[in-house]
Amino acid sequence: LGLLSLSDRIVPAMIDQTDNRLAEAARLLATGQSERALAMTRALLKARPGHPLTEAMLGLCLFAQGAFDQALELFEGLLRRNPDQIPLRFNAGLCALREDDEPRALAHLQRVVALSPGHRRALASLALLNLRNGQRYVARDLLERAGLRDLAVQVNEASEAEMVLNLAVKLEDQALALHPAMDAIQPSPDEGFAEIAPPNTESS
Repeated sequence: LGLLSLSDRIVPAMIDQTDNRLAEAARLLATGQSERALAMTRALLKARPGHPLTEAMLGLCLFAQGAFDQALELFEGLLRRNPDQIPLRFNAGLCALREDDEPRALAHLQRVVALSPGHRRALASLALLNLRNGQRYVARDLLERAGLRDLAVQVNEASEAEMVLNLAVKLEDQALALHPAMDAIQPSPDEGFAEIAPPNTESS
């Protein structure tokens, strides 16, 4: 009974400590210290293998390091257990986009929009994919839905190359900056996931 009581006290303490260390890793990542964040996250995973929030944070760290293929593998692995987690699905789509794997990016981002029709960053990323493939009308509609009317207007006026560049820059500012908001990391060790997103922006 004494051991059971001690265990009951230790396990919640471990969870709280992990959450605190994840928050610290997120702060490091947000201030451009991706190598330190990566080292801290790997140490956390060694202590608690398979912890989903920590695996998601590792994906963010790998993304920051430019290891998009490894980050994509991690996010897709988490999606096999949590197929309708929108942040995970969005992150996978961004990784595939950075890897120029258009079919995978399209599948992930379309699923995000199916789950959350107003997800602005997913809509804008889909617009970029469609612009790359010359689908201007589709891209314009997606930009309108994303609330990027200034770019939507340019679709008919600018050259395709210029539009792709403008939208890529806009997405870099809004969606690919990789500054995870502190509240993007949920307190539950089993449910919430960090999302690639600038601070103080909507996740859907």
